[in-house]
Amino acid sequence: MEHPELKFRRGLDRLGVVASSLCLIHCLATPLLVVLFPLVVSERFEGLLAWSLIALATISVGLSLARRRLIPAVPYTLGILTLALTRAHGSAEGSSLELVSTMVAASLMISTHLLSLSAGGARAPEA
Repeated sequence: MEHPELKFRRGLDRLGVVASSLCLIHCLATPLLVVLFPLVVSERFEGLLAWSLIALATISVGLSLARRRLIPAVPYTLGILTLALTRAHGSAEGSSLELVSTMVAASLMISTHLLSLSAGGARAPEA
C-alpha cells in the first residue's frame, strides 16, 4: 500500500506536469486562441496561470528538497530565472522574446515535476 504522503507528492507532480504542459500548449496556440477565445489570452488569465504554475512547482521543489533530492531544483531555478530575466528585460507582452522564454520556462517546469516524480519518488517517507 502506498504511503499517503508519497501518494500526495506523486499526485502533485502529475498535476504539475499536466498544468505546465497546458501552459506550453497555450503559448503555442496563442495566435489561434486570440481569434477564437479572447478570454483565454487576457492578461488576467495569463497572470493567474503563471502564478499558479509557479506556486505548484515551488511546492513540488520544496517537498523534494525536504527529502534531500536536489535534482528537481535545477530546472525549477532555471525556469524561474528565465521568467524573471524576461520581466526585468521589459519585453513587450506577446513579443517573440516573451513567448520563447515562457515556453522555455514551461518546459523547465515540466522537467521539474518529472524529475521530482523519478528522483526517489518510489520511497515512502521515514517515520
